[in-house]
Amino acid sequence: MAILKKQVYITVELDARLKRLARQTGRSESEVVREALAAYVTTADDPFDAIIGLDAAEGPDDLAANHDRYLYGSEDG
Repeated sequence: MAILKKQVYITVELDARLKRLARQTGRSESEVVREALAAYVTTADDPFDAIIGLDAAEGPDDLAANHDRYLYGSEDG
């Protein structure tokens, strides 16, 4: 796997939390950031993730019939 260097700006509070998590888990800060970013973009890529596990009482009444509209904003996906 090729590794690219990226520069990001984070708050002082987030930096402290990142340092603490890296120290507690024995990983580098870069490894923690890569893992968190990978998890975020994986879930952000698939709108289906937003409705997985919805209880019938939580979701719209017509979710089954109109799932494409809720997932993709259209009737045909």
